[in-house]
Amino acid sequence: MSNEDFNWRKELCIGIEHIDKAHEELFSIVRKLNRLIEDDKNEFASVQGIKYLKSYVIRHFEEEEEYMRSISYEGYEKHKLLHARLRDNTLPALEQDMEANNYSPQSVKRFLDICIRWLNEHIKIEDMNIGKSQKKV
Repeated sequence: MSNEDFNWRKELCIGIEHIDKAHEELFSIVRKLNRLIEDDKNEFASVQGIKYLKSYVIRHFEEEEEYMRSISYEGYEKHKLLHARLRDNTLPALEQDMEANNYSPQSVKRFLDICIRWLNEHIKIEDMNIGKSQKKV
């Protein structure tokens, strides 16, 4: 992943302020964790940072899903399923990998790379559709 992928960019704005702010914060958390492993390589800090990221992601998914329900978003079920797969499958598998590798910088970096790749693609495709559905109204 390039460093550019870790930065929030205006092109990722979907036009719904509270969701855009949450996405920007997610990028900020991942970027800080990425810097942390590059500079410090502190296992405890990595573990705590990843716990914080995971709790923020879960809260964001809940808020985004609540918003989609409030506007009767047509793609809600598919979108919710994508969130569930990341939350229930991908993140736990990555956490197991990090634990098995004692939160080595390589395993944490792999975790962050997968998270930021997922976030970039999810926003560009799935979340952008939420914003487009609001512009039609």
